[in-house]
Amino acid sequence: MPKKVFLIRAYGLGERIPYGLPYGLLYIKSFLRKSGIDSYIFDRELNQSLDLLQRALLNYNPYVIGISAMTIQSSDVKFIIKKIREWMGEKIIIVGGTHFTAQPNKGLEYGADYVITGEGEISLL
Repeated sequence: MPKKVFLIRAYGLGERIPYGLPYGLLYIKSFLRKSGIDSYIFDRELNQSLDLLQRALLNYNPYVIGISAMTIQSSDVKFIIKKIREWMGEKIIIVGGTHFTAQPNKGLEYGADYVITGEGEISLL
């Protein structure tokens, strides 16, 4: 199975995140591409549709799923992990971002397999 990575920026639950592009995920995608690993970014800030997320995940069939979140987005991460487990079973789920750098145990409590703190490029690779 090719090692494809599906990256998700979580949704801020009613609060539009004013920071524009998900630069952290874009850096990771660029780093993975240079390392020969295919990746896809799904931005829930732009589209909260669970149907679209499910279809994208099932069609892409990633080896690893990475979810990035700030604290305001952390509830969505818990929700997304639950849904991914329902849809895809035991895929490898990794969480990161500022919320999980500050509170790494939360990621494991939410059901993630791994938590990356700080910069995620090399750790994810």
